[in-house]
Amino acid sequence: MHDRRSLPVLSGLLPAMFLAACAAQEQQVEADVPSLVAHGRFAEALRVAQARASEHPDDPVAEEQYRLASVAVLLEQGRRACFEDRDEEALGYVRAAREIAPGDRVVEAWHEKMLVKLADRARFQAIEAHAGDNLELAKQKFEEALSYVPTDQRAKNGIAQVLLQINYRNGMGESYYREGAQALSTYFLHEARTLFSYTIKYQPKNERATGRRVEVSTMLAEDRAAIAADLEARGLYAAAENEYRIALLIEPTLVAAQEGRERASREAKAVAILDEAERLTLRRRFEDARTLLQTNRGTSEALNERFDLALADVQDAELETIYQDGITYQADGRYPEARDAFAKVLELTQYYKDAITRRELVEGFIQRAEQKYAQAAAAQTSGEKLQLLREISIFWPDYKDVREQLKALGAQRP
Repeated sequence: MHDRRSLPVLSGLLPAMFLAACAAQEQQVEADVPSLVAHGRFAEALRVAQARASEHPDDPVAEEQYRLASVAVLLEQGRRACFEDRDEEALGYVRAAREIAPGDRVVEAWHEKMLVKLADRARFQAIEAHAGDNLELAKQKFEEALSYVPTDQRAKNGIAQVLLQINYRNGMGESYYREGAQALSTYFLHEARTLFSYTIKYQPKNERATGRRVEVSTMLAEDRAAIAADLEARGLYAAAENEYRIALLIEPTLVAAQEGRERASREAKAVAILDEAERLTLRRRFEDARTLLQTNRGTSEALNERFDLALADVQDAELETIYQDGITYQADGRYPEARDAFAKVLELTQYYKDAITRRELVEGFIQRAEQKYAQAAAAQTSGEKLQLLREISIFWPDYKDVREQLKALGAQRP
């Protein structure tokens, strides 16, 4: 799976670098390393920082800039590997950066993003294996997904289903045996409850039978509530809610089932909200998805972290969508639209891929076209005007009426 949730590089590192450079003005340390990093020239920044650290081994500013330039290079390598789907390699770069700058916001965010991407890839492979009836491979891939993101509820749900199916096929698995024994116990409880009901029907004043029926009903409800609690612990909230409902049908006064049904219902609704937010994001309704998640974040006790991740996913998807629109506009010679798209990306985040470079490039095209168009309008000879308009047409053939003017000037020439 290609990661559609890219991150701004070094938005957390650069302020610290600039502050360190300003604090060292007394030592006449130039700020070229932060400047190089800010313009995405990471390898050059590392060379400069390394040379400075070698020349001034006792200079804490030089040492700090060398450290941060090293992190910048590692994150850039990790980012490129990630975009090329070399995900294990990308994670290695990010972890190396993490060792140098532990706790840095951007490094930690990249680390989390890579873990989520690797978990998603493993989970999709598990689903394909499960659909192909390769249960052992599905189990292996679900476990791999959980090794990256232990809280991944979809992987937990998937592995639970696979394990139950494996146990069913083996016929001797511990889990299968335990559930079978539980079902057998429940069967006898149902039978006992039915018999006590018959007794009461024919002997309405039989208090012993009435008491026994209440006792058996409570046991049946408690069994269903126990099954529901197990499902809830595994993140199967909708299934847990149904089991709690069954328990309450048997014994409406069972407090554990009442509380459990309310809790499971709340979490099941949270799962549905997360799924809806994902659908809205895929349809590019980013503001709707963001509002939905922000409005409902506090409604869940177990899934708050997933809401935070989903909000980050919406932000990343919006950034990537606007960025790709800008690339499309640029390729189509629609430079003002491209400039606005890249500017919008940079409004949302300080750095994103090569948005700064692309914005500067299209702005340069716009300024150059405006200048040459004005020069052509003021040209004294048709030859000079023709030359200037041809220069514009090389990089922006659709600029204003350049095509029409060139056609007219060409018709005038002998």
